[in-house]
Amino acid sequence: MCNTSILLDRNRLFASDYSSTDLTPMPKLRTIILACVDARVDPAHILGLKLGEACVLRNYGGRVTQVVIDEIGALAFMSAMADESEPRPFELVLLQHTQCGAERFAHPGFQTALKAKPVWTWRMWQSRITNKVCKRISNVCEPRPRCPDK
Repeated sequence: MCNTSILLDRNRLFASDYSSTDLTPMPKLRTIILACVDARVDPAHILGLKLGEACVLRNYGGRVTQVVIDEIGALAFMSAMADESEPRPFELVLLQHTQCGAERFAHPGFQTALKAKPVWTWRMWQSRITNKVCKRISNVCEPRPRCPDK
């Protein structure tokens, strides 16, 4: 069974028992957590979050980027449109961790290797990954995903 099939099975189990009657689109704690994508650092697990308590944004290194700022702005706008009363602010939690792979960006050897590779090489690599991911996602949309057994 492939990993996507495992995740789909878990989702079916979750969906069969899920009831969102008391949840709103806005987080109950009015908190946005920005965290690293590192699989070892799960904000819900680390902070004991329950479903619907916070919005979690993740990127490489848990960095504040323009995309993150835009996402927070969109959430604030959505909140202002949904709140009948005066919109309240959100709290922002930056959740970073030790032994983060993003630390490699500061390593002189990594910097040299990155500068030595032409930009088109990185874009070509990104394109290959994106095409593979899109192909994989399209398989999920089929009635029965076909994945090779591992």
